[in-house]
Amino acid sequence: RIHVVSRALADSLALPIDQLRADSLITIPVFEARTLRIQSTTRVALHREPASPRWTFDTPIVARASKDDTERALNELGALRAKTFVTDTPPATLPSAAPTYRITIEGNNRRETLLLGTPVPTATPTTTTAAKITTIDYYAQIEGRTALFTVALPTGPQSLKDTLDQAQERLREKRVLDFDPTAVTAISLRAPNAPGQPTLTLQR
Repeated sequence: RIHVVSRALADSLALPIDQLRADSLITIPVFEARTLRIQSTTRVALHREPASPRWTFDTPIVARASKDDTERALNELGALRAKTFVTDTPPATLPSAAPTYRITIEGNNRRETLLLGTPVPTATPTTTTAAKITTIDYYAQIEGRTALFTVALPTGPQSLKDTLDQAQERLREKRVLDFDPTAVTAISLRAPNAPGQPTLTLQR
């Protein structure tokens, strides 16, 4: 049989597989994320408190997490893309068998896990001229899928790799008091060890 079709339809059926593959990895947006787990040499787990924008560590210790730093890390994870898909000469050990980093994000009734394996042997750190960001290529997989690909992971101080390596420190809330200054109506200052001193109260 001969079918007469538009050129656009004929071209769409002849697309190479590279153009049909999606390069997105983590698809859960920051506002939907409920938990973040990072496992490398240590295991770190955080959760967003119900009906609150605050984040809290579950492991390795129970402590407050920095909302800004945690959401920045989630944004950087969401920005990762598959660089190349590996169809020949895979690594001796797949990321799914022995991941260097196991990153899990849970959202609304769904969970996504990115498995980063060993660095690509032939890859050398590359630096983009505009942003001056150094990256190293890692083998990677999505849990539950067999596709093997590479990911360019930003490295260096204050980078995503630095955050993954030291998550329990980088994502911890550094402030002693965590409150919204616009919601403050009064401040009271007193000296518990000096009972005779009056209490100073400032009212908005």
